[in-house]
Amino acid sequence: MGTDKALLKFQGKTFVQILYDNLNGICKEVIISSNNRKVKVSGAKTIPDEIANIGPTGGLYTCLKQIKTDYAFVVTVDTPFVSVDLLSEIYSKIAGYDVVIIEQNNKIHPLIGVYHKNIIKLLETEIEEKKYKVMKVVEKTKHRIISVSGKYKGELFNINSRKDFDKLNT
Repeated sequence: MGTDKALLKFQGKTFVQILYDNLNGICKEVIISSNNRKVKVSGAKTIPDEIANIGPTGGLYTCLKQIKTDYAFVVTVDTPFVSVDLLSEIYSKIAGYDVVIIEQNNKIHPLIGVYHKNIIKLLETEIEEKKYKVMKVVEKTKHRIISVSGKYKGELFNINSRKDFDKLNT
């Protein structure tokens, strides 16, 4: 992309602000995982990865250690249009599980879901063993992958490139 996706703007708001606005309505606290000091949203706490350069696993680990509740919603900044409805549907399926993530059209989204903080020790072990794939961590938990219907299709549009970003404005 060439720039921090969190700071990309759509209709006057940064991606991170769009996500914060959605999460703030259903979360007691919103924590933003970012190593970029420019990524800030009023009302949210932005924290750098405790262990740098290991990708999303580092952010997940750091945030789970910081939360005051047992569960955390996890939403990646390159899917900024995830709605409260989708998050509520995911959360409604958490009973009895450590992790609930979504799948749509045979694509699993491990960074859109709910995670229990009791997986911190597992994350520590994986990090010590230099295993940084979030999906591999998920597979070692009591997890559930729920298939979401087409009504959430636009919300799961993943912005990974300038071309993807340009599609938003057409």
